[in-house]
Amino acid sequence: ARMLVDHLRDLRNREDYPAVLRGLLAESMEAMGGIDDVRILLAEPDIHLGDELSDYAKKAWPGASFIVEPEPAPISGGLWLNSGDGSRRVNADWDARVQDLLPVLAERLGQIL
Repeated sequence: ARMLVDHLRDLRNREDYPAVLRGLLAESMEAMGGIDDVRILLAEPDIHLGDELSDYAKKAWPGASFIVEPEPAPISGGLWLNSGDGSRRVNADWDARVQDLLPVLAERLGQIL
């Protein structure tokens, strides 16, 4: 699992990494369930991408308000979305993604072994 997180973290070095974050944001907005006051939290090395991500979000969901939190989230990459009132959070960081993938990986490895 740690190796997979490391590979995900290496996505930051790719030219299309902002598009990866936009994809995570789009998936996470579906999970937010209509919340229209959204806080975006990024890992410290990604904070500089916050304005670009917020601009994308405002165009994609014109009825919603987006604020990038100035303090980084304690994550290695990806993002978190919080509702403005703190009642809802969607974790789309690398550790959460790996945890989601572990059952699938275990099943596939079991088939191979």
